[in-house]
Amino acid sequence: MCYNNEEKKNFSFFEGGIFMWTFYEKNKQAIHDIVLLIAAVLGCFLFFRYLFRIFLPFLIGWLLSLLFNPLADRLQKFHIPRGISAIIGILLLFALLGLLGFWSGTGLIAKHIVRSADHIEATDASAKLTYFPQSCRIVAT
Repeated sequence: MCYNNEEKKNFSFFEGGIFMWTFYEKNKQAIHDIVLLIAAVLGCFLFFRYLFRIFLPFLIGWLLSLLFNPLADRLQKFHIPRGISAIIGILLLFALLGLLGFWSGTGLIAKHIVRSADHIEATDASAKLTYFPQSCRIVAT
């Protein structure tokens, strides 16, 4: 249903079709922006709900390539091939993760030892402590 400008002027405000057409003409950009926003939110929801597990390894690989590319460029100046520099970068990453794990693990073990020592000191001084080597536990008897 298409109306020219003269026919649009003859209709009253309350006639639905023409009112919606004029509303659309006045707010065309806002309506397009709202529809685009709704589609983007729905697309992001569906991506993270169903497809993120599939694309996560590719995302991690892309981020690692962004991380190792400057290292490969610098090592290439010393005539080291990019394949070897990639292996060096991965080994450095594993070493860094291992050090972080070691430092956090030793901190957790130290906290556990301090808590155990506080618990042993807090027990009754007259209680006899017995060590059972099979179970590697100290038991108050």
